[in-house]
Amino acid sequence: KAIEVLDPKLERSSSSAYMMVEKLLELAFQCTAPTRLERPSMKQTTEALWNVRKDYQSFWQIRSGHHPTQGT
Repeated sequence: KAIEVLDPKLERSSSSAYMMVEKLLELAFQCTAPTRLERPSMKQTTEALWNVRKDYQSFWQIRSGHHPTQGT
């Protein structure tokens, strides 16, 4: 498991953080596909990163006691 190699404590710390890192690693894996047709387009990559960013913001807002606001 790549996440355990990166940070063995991550899996135990938070399932949300674990899922975010897992999404990033999956995207990175897709981006290193051997042929161009197997790799995601820049638009798909941007959308995936944007979704991870939104998940990250929501995760930290909830964790710190702030409610996520519309438009962030």
